Amino acid sequence: MFKATLIPDSSFFIRGCNLARSVTHQQEFPISSAAWIVEEDRRFNLRGFLVPWSLSAVVMYGLSYLWHGVILRDFHELTIPVGLYLALAGLVYLIIGAVLTVAVHQAIIHEWVNLKKAFPLHAMLIGAIVGFVVYLFVFILGLSFADHAVIHVVVDILWQMVEQALGGLMVSLGIIYDMHRRFMEAERA
Repeated sequence: MFKATLIPDSSFFIRGCNLARSVTHQQEFPISSAAWIVEEDRRFNLRGFLVPWSLSAVVMYGLSYLWHGVILRDFHELTIPVGLYLALAGLVYLIIGAVLTVAVHQAIIHEWVNLKKAFPLHAMLIGAIVGFVVYLFVFILGLSFADHAVIHVVVDILWQMVEQALGGLMVSLGIIYDMHRRFMEAERA
């Protein structure tokens, strides 16, 4: 007989323990319900990371290009070639997207956010916090298109928080998509 782990308060479509409660809250029981997770199914969910990560990185990169390239037309103030800037910005947004994805996953695992109650809004809040921290790094390093007048600092920090909040929304939608796909795959099996 296989051993399985019952995760209290978990949805029956969360498989693989990737979005489950922390290990300290798990109990071992014999298999008898759809809410059970077989121990052999504990593996890293690559789709559960790649989908939210790529969604958030692409959306944040697109928003950044829209803000700096189209709305503010800041690219003419660059001291480096535009292509190099866009490549480096893409790398930075991949890193920020990975940090944001890990932060949302950790918030779920540690039960700081609930998948059943306003999960996308909580992920947006996590994104806004990450955006604030990112802006602090950018501000301290002096990497800015505009001068450091108070109005520019306020607009920059608000924009960064909105941009990363939308990245957090994309992470939540990617996680929801992955959970839906896992549910559909489990139903077919």
